[in-house]
Amino acid sequence: MNKNIYLCGCVKNCEPFLLKNLENMVIIGELFNDYNIIIAFDNSNDSSLETINKFKKYNNKLILLHNQNKLSNNRIINICNARNNILDKIREINDNNYEYFIMMDMDNRFHNKKVNKDLLKTVILNNSNWDSLSFNLPGYYDIWALSYEPFIYSCWHYFNNHGQNQEYTKYVREDIINKLNNLKKDELFDVYSAFCGIAIYKINKFINCNYNYKFKENLNLISKKLIETNIKNYFNKNIEEKKQIEDCEHRYFHLMAKKYNQSKIKISKYSLFI
Repeated sequence: MNKNIYLCGCVKNCEPFLLKNLENMVIIGELFNDYNIIIAFDNSNDSSLETINKFKKYNNKLILLHNQNKLSNNRIINICNARNNILDKIREINDNNYEYFIMMDMDNRFHNKKVNKDLLKTVILNNSNWDSLSFNLPGYYDIWALSYEPFIYSCWHYFNNHGQNQEYTKYVREDIINKLNNLKKDELFDVYSAFCGIAIYKINKFINCNYNYKFKENLNLISKKLIETNIKNYFNKNIEEKKQIEDCEHRYFHLMAKKYNQSKIKISKYSLFI
């Protein structure tokens, strides 16, 4: 494809899965005219850094962002900072020949799977009706980053005695799987936010956005009417705002792009890894 892409991931203690994930990034990158891999690395207790450095010796397209700052005890703060560091690097490079970037989890989600190359070619070449595109995972869907009407917030924002609403969790996960499975062949599902381990983005629709883990910051990106009509009345429960501190960093990133750039955020019914 006559387009360039950045392939991006955050690494901390990912060594068992890291080489295969990097190899999958190369497979994706080689579908494009040119690519760079951007890895944001936080100091680890395993040999992740050694694996990255060995990989760099035979692939000079890898850009390593080695965070030297002290890490938080809170994982979501660290990964939020790492993703923002990647965005800063893309802004710094400022290469207009690069049209896309992919953000990909570097853990065990995809390391034992093959890239569905035909799918990626199809969505890039034949369907321009998206600015962010994530993908299905057959049999399971990760709803932490997911927002669509009427489910703007996740089960972690509806408390019961166990810390989350199990009924809500089960219903949403079954609902999204059912909706994706029932899409037509080339149809995409429109959402406010979705990730499920990997997503591809059009740079010009997201480069002015950032990741943020603070729940109340996310609230500012959603209209009160939408919250009142579609969220607070569901299961007759309210969002308990005073108890909320954290939210998924992807949700803020997507909501910001949707509000300020009118970005089209979609999910494919198919999996990018098979």
